[in-house]
Amino acid sequence: MLLITIWFLSQGNLYTVDMGLATILFYLSTSRRGKVLSSAMHQSFKLNDDHKNTKDRAEKLARIDVLTGLYNRRAFYEKGQVLTGLSSATTLNFQ
Repeated sequence: MLLITIWFLSQGNLYTVDMGLATILFYLSTSRRGKVLSSAMHQSFKLNDDHKNTKDRAEKLARIDVLTGLYNRRAFYEKGQVLTGLSSATTLNFQ
């Protein structure tokens, strides 16, 4: 692309010089847009990762008692649901 741009600019014809300048402007605008898009995507991925980590931490805190550090009623109920589901899928009978 660089060689054809140099060729356009070296021809001296108004039309080819305009084509060379248009090529340069196109290259500059696309490189700038690429940097902006890359930065926006990086920020989006970072925010998504932060959101996932915060959600995981909040879910963990919702299952643990703050004073004792033990699982609370919610965690007990959720783990019981898992065991009940396993017992219906296997020959074990907890009900």
